[in-house]
Amino acid sequence: MDWLVTVMEMGVKIITLPNYFVFIFIGLFIGVVFGAIPGISGLMAIILLVPFTYPLDIIQAMLLLTSTYCGGVFGGSISSILLNTPGAPESVCTTFDGYPMTRKGLAAKALGTAIECSAIGGFLSAVVMTVACAPLASVALSFDSPEYFALVFMGLCVVTSISGKSLVNGVIALFIGLFLASVGVSPIQGVPRYDLGFPQLRAGIDFIIVMIGVFALGEIFVRFETLSREESKKIEGKVGTNLLTIKEFLALKWTILRSFVTGTFIGFLPGAGATIASFVSYGMARNLSDDPGKFGTGVLEGVAAPETANNAATGGAMIPLLTLGIPGGGATAVMISAFMIKGLQPGPLVFMTNPELIGSIFVGMIIANLLIIIFGFIAVRAFTQFLKVPYAILASGITLFCFLGAFAKRNVMYDVWVMLIFGIIGYFMKKYEYPVAPLVLGMVLGPLAEDKFLSSLISYQNDFTIFFTRPISGTMIMVAFCFLMYPLVMMVWKKRRSANNT
Repeated sequence: MDWLVTVMEMGVKIITLPNYFVFIFIGLFIGVVFGAIPGISGLMAIILLVPFTYPLDIIQAMLLLTSTYCGGVFGGSISSILLNTPGAPESVCTTFDGYPMTRKGLAAKALGTAIECSAIGGFLSAVVMTVACAPLASVALSFDSPEYFALVFMGLCVVTSISGKSLVNGVIALFIGLFLASVGVSPIQGVPRYDLGFPQLRAGIDFIIVMIGVFALGEIFVRFETLSREESKKIEGKVGTNLLTIKEFLALKWTILRSFVTGTFIGFLPGAGATIASFVSYGMARNLSDDPGKFGTGVLEGVAAPETANNAATGGAMIPLLTLGIPGGGATAVMISAFMIKGLQPGPLVFMTNPELIGSIFVGMIIANLLIIIFGFIAVRAFTQFLKVPYAILASGITLFCFLGAFAKRNVMYDVWVMLIFGIIGYFMKKYEYPVAPLVLGMVLGPLAEDKFLSSLISYQNDFTIFFTRPISGTMIMVAFCFLMYPLVMMVWKKRRSANNT
């Protein structure tokens, strides 16, 4: 507890400096803007911002990215409620009751509920993150190479949670990412691999450039293909915000509390994230309601549950990233790159070597979630006009940022061409339903998995059983195999159940 107090004091001292506090405002603004624009998510904002963190110190960079993360998750609710078009995947459930409220003339109440519940869920999860990180990090300090490899292996196996409709497609994407991560010079033997005679490839393929291409540019290509078939939606008149009354808040208190717990827990699970948290919380709210039939017609519970949960997932998702160095989803996978750019590996050692960084992240996320209330009011007023801008114009600006972000890494056109190639690859992956997240997960975790695997074999005289005979690593590998086997078992069970019913 003394350590936590000291770290929080460090964080407060740093955050109160204007040259650090301003990055929370910038991050929130960018996150809300990108989150609220249909087809452009907060994740895309984080990806595009990474190259612009090069001149910043690690604290400024993480304040910018974590604030963008928080703002992006909330921002999606605005277009979901006003346009029935989710600004981000985690805001899909908000459309179920948010847009019907808009059609009833209750848009202001729906937006006020989203703002308030987003702030509550995000704030409480940030507090949980602050309290839970240190104990988990102290446990992780006892890990050796086999335990770290088991952790990374478990992180790779969560591909089952982010593979979408097809586990096979997800595994294929993961192995493509692992292959791309192996291009370059071997970290142990020091020999070039798969460089095809190109000297540029000996430095490897930068996963930041790949992420900009497959996520941002690929999504824009997909959206342009369907743009002519989409109906334009417009917002007529002025839209404000009305916060919950005391009576309404008390009526929603159990929904909010349950959704906060659910969102934080699911956010903590690698590969789950805010989207799953919102769907699970919405389903729980509906199933536990006295009148489930009212959901989908425009009720406050249908807005409060997903908005509390998806914002609560942000704090939960930061726990494995900070304590174990394992990114569980797209946003945290991108954030780990900011650490690596600055020469840091997120994990338990950071708590000892950079306590001021940890304290700044703790305090920064708490403040960012509180500021969502202020930014929410401002954003609603602005976006009633801004959301009318044609997507073609918005996409042009995003494409420009993609090219600038790719070029800014090393100031060479080679990176721009790589980004463009992976943008085309991302387009075909999205079109044929190959998930992009496993590819990125493979590129991020691949080098770490190789390093820990080979280090373990070198340290333990090529004894492969060491990964299973050590209690912690053996347990984590068994859990990883459970992740892999679960969807297969469920598929067999469903087939047998359907066969018995017929």
